[in-house]
Amino acid sequence: MNLDTFFQLLNNAELLVFLSVLYQIMQYYEEKFKRNLVYINGFFLGSIGVILMSIPVRLTNGTVFDTRSILISLIGLIFGFIPSIIATTMMVLYRIYLSGPGMLMGVMVILSSCFIGLYWRKIAKHIKIKYAWLSLYLFGIAVHIAMLACTLFLPNAIRNSTLQAILYPVLIIYPLATVVVGKLLQFQQELSENHKRISAAERKFHSIFDQAKIGIGYADLSGKFIDMNQMFSDMLGYSRDELKQMGMMNLVDQEDDQNEMDRITKLKRGEIPDFTIDKQLRMKDRSLLWVNLTVSLVEFEKDQENHIMYAIVDIDERKKVDELMIYLTTHDQPTDMYNRIYFEEKLKEMDVIENYPLAIILISVNGLKLLNDAYGSKTGDILLKKVSKILKQTCAESAIQARISGNEFSIVYTEMDKERTIEIIQILRKSFLDESVEHIQLSVSIGYAIQDQQKIKIFETFKLAKDRLNKENLIDKTSMASRTIDIIMNSLFEKNSREMLHSKRVSQLSEFIATHLHLDETEVNKIKIAGLMHDIGKIGINDSILNKIGKLTVEEWEEVKRHSEVGYRILSSANEFSEIADYILSHHERWDGKGYPRGLKGEESHPYSRIITIADSFDAMTSERTYRKALSIREAIEEIKDNVGTQFDPHIAQVFIDALLEK
Repeated sequence: MNLDTFFQLLNNAELLVFLSVLYQIMQYYEEKFKRNLVYINGFFLGSIGVILMSIPVRLTNGTVFDTRSILISLIGLIFGFIPSIIATTMMVLYRIYLSGPGMLMGVMVILSSCFIGLYWRKIAKHIKIKYAWLSLYLFGIAVHIAMLACTLFLPNAIRNSTLQAILYPVLIIYPLATVVVGKLLQFQQELSENHKRISAAERKFHSIFDQAKIGIGYADLSGKFIDMNQMFSDMLGYSRDELKQMGMMNLVDQEDDQNEMDRITKLKRGEIPDFTIDKQLRMKDRSLLWVNLTVSLVEFEKDQENHIMYAIVDIDERKKVDELMIYLTTHDQPTDMYNRIYFEEKLKEMDVIENYPLAIILISVNGLKLLNDAYGSKTGDILLKKVSKILKQTCAESAIQARISGNEFSIVYTEMDKERTIEIIQILRKSFLDESVEHIQLSVSIGYAIQDQQKIKIFETFKLAKDRLNKENLIDKTSMASRTIDIIMNSLFEKNSREMLHSKRVSQLSEFIATHLHLDETEVNKIKIAGLMHDIGKIGINDSILNKIGKLTVEEWEEVKRHSEVGYRILSSANEFSEIADYILSHHERWDGKGYPRGLKGEESHPYSRIITIADSFDAMTSERTYRKALSIREAIEEIKDNVGTQFDPHIAQVFIDALLEK
């Protein structure tokens, strides 16, 4: 082989470099259009083959020589079946078109190279060769030995000369060219596969990033946002473009700015690790959102600036629940004031010399239980709310305002001397005089103490205020109860004149029976008062039940039956009525034990209660009702006789009947 022929073959082999360029182009379009371009690959690879065959080395007339064997074998090895078949078909057709005495050999070279390339691709998965270049070299030897064998298809006249001309290039240059071009294509294929994996990983990351159920945002070291996912944007109400013009410092309250900057600066320096805090971020609508914020430093290679990653989880609902739980554990519901637990903890914290003199004022609301018994707990709540309102308005500058028990409140002032404390108490007393509930004027007892020595424990000072409160309360409570009972009786009689007339008649009948039982004047007077008050417990019964036309339902009757117990609780709150309260409690008991509320039998109930029972029943029988006519006196007497020993005390009933018949 002369030197010109060698360089012609070498130049022809250089065309194979276009394969790498073509491969990159194909990969670019494959990624851009997200589709597999195997058919287009086959067409372009076949076109390269046609170009190689168009500028061959001409050995003899009609005999041409080129690097198609390298091209077509590598197409089969690297690109696979479809591109290989397309390229092979194009090159075979072109070689037939060129014709000449070497046509058959040329076709056979194309077909054998295609077959070896595809077959080697298949068996290469199962044959492990340590070095990839050695595998390619052996592949190139196999392809070109087959190529030399194809010279058998040349005419005899040119077979030997052609073989001599191509033997050394085919066995030396072409296998080496196969290694070089094959490695180049493999390298580019690996780059392409790596790029695909990286692209897939990036797509997967962005998919996870965008679909994450937490907000994630990246910022540069100056704090300006670089990117964020949709959740981050949605949680804060800003668009992504708006957030990219902002930084985390635009989302926090101004007073937090410096603290946040200090922590992030330390994070950037590596002085502190990633940190997580619960924080309020300012949303676009200026409202505050509670989030769990994790701040991390994302470190890159030395030539890239590190980033700060913010991950936020919406904990607004949880925080609201937490705040509600804190509120519920530290506040009293009816009054919206602090409770005893908070009061005691806060009092300990305030017991420092800087707060001295420290004034503790205790306020006890008189008659709360009485109001609850008479009118129900809702009325009691109204009373408590009025008291708390007065305290909040009058003692707005106090350090603590708390409801510390059912009817007791406490106010604590710091740096408050005795004289000023007494002035505040006087203002409070005046404020309470102007308020009432159910026509009952608010009444409170007040005690106070001053803490001005550190050697005295704060709760000893509190106990001193409590002792003073109790002394005043002892006086106020009795007079308050008496006044309240009078008001309750008047209220009952005002809203129901029938009850007033009934109570007065029962009082007179009770006095009549007691007199004929020969009781002394004091006892007769007690029974007379008890008869008047025997239905005081009906103050809490709804007017619609008391004035109902027709018989009561079971539920309504149960409500009415409560009045003896309610009356007992009302009257027992005042010392002067405590004995009468016992009579009232049992005035619906029966001699046979089938009465209420306790089912007492025979002489288990108080005798004065049994007197009221007969007086109450007699008046009820002889009074007109919406559902029946009144009985005559004689009819009522007969009814009492019929129920002696079952409903009524036999002795008291007989005395009453005899007295009536005598009169």
